[in-house]
Amino acid sequence: MGHQCLRQIRPPTGTSPRREIRVEQQTVSEMVAPVVRLVQETLARGGVAACVVGELALNYYNVPRVVHDVEFCVGTDELEKAASLLQERDGVSPAALCDFDLYTAHLQGFPRFRCDLRDEPPAHVVLFSAASMRLDPIKERVVPRELHSPAAQYSREILESLAAPDLQSVDFPRLAPFFAGLCRRWLDASDGVARIAAEQLVDGMDLDEAWCRRNLLPSESSACVQFALELVSDKKSRVDHFVDHAITCFVGDKDEVEKLRKIPGADET
Repeated sequence: MGHQCLRQIRPPTGTSPRREIRVEQQTVSEMVAPVVRLVQETLARGGVAACVVGELALNYYNVPRVVHDVEFCVGTDELEKAASLLQERDGVSPAALCDFDLYTAHLQGFPRFRCDLRDEPPAHVVLFSAASMRLDPIKERVVPRELHSPAAQYSREILESLAAPDLQSVDFPRLAPFFAGLCRRWLDASDGVARIAAEQLVDGMDLDEAWCRRNLLPSESSACVQFALELVSDKKSRVDHFVDHAITCFVGDKDEVEKLRKIPGADET
């Protein structure tokens, strides 16, 4: 199930967020940042640990994906509490999807909200359980805040959605558990969206065999590690020869690889 190097892998339901914000001549950061702050602050005040997942987390690790919904993951036992906390906020209302397809099936059964913030285009938020994302316990899976120093490097993809100062106060999953969780979702449930995302992480971060063995062993199963290595071995076959990228379909050169390695959370060592 290979992918093409496209910014968007599924057609949007309704109006694309990026299309909406360009009508208003706003940046992606102006659309995403207020929603991320709202969710993070609301859940933190309620004592609920959370981290960003989905398309925005892929952006953080250099995968070029349009953010359709802002997705958060919370502790499995706190999903109901987190949903109640969000619903109490002004401008936030339930917005469950009625129809599902290959690209939205993973949203089924999880709380989804529409956020109508003052002077901002509408955006949608989805809350997932840590168990569904294979990220339990959340607090042990996030990037430590202290790694977000002034010298930290960030991918150009995430900087289109969140400014560097915002990144210092947003919790993202560390790359190893995030990637392993996606691999396990494919192995456990044949989740095609997770497989595509895992493949794109390999390409976005130029993950190799050494990284997989260093970061996935001994905590992950042999099946998970083997699948990760299969994605790595197919990396060159996904390079579009009409694009001037020498490393992967998302990474141009070795200098870029070195910068990506300095993203907080990219390596467990």
